[in-house]
Amino acid sequence: MEAFVVGYPVQMNNKPSEALNYINPFIKKLNKTFPDKDIHLADERYTSRMALRIMIDGGVRRKTDRINRW
Repeated sequence: MEAFVVGYPVQMNNKPSEALNYINPFIKKLNKTFPDKDIHLADERYTSRMALRIMIDGGVRRKTDRINRW
């Protein structure tokens, strides 16, 4: 089975984020272009925070750290 997974960002209080103004039209166009494919929405609330934590834990320095070294 082939399907699309689209990140669906909502705020911590479950209210729509501003990004949904761009995501919803994309989903509509995707559904119209590929009507036979399922579209699954993935909750993205924590993904950016988790990615930053993984990067920091892995030793990647923050941008301000790199700038301050010069």
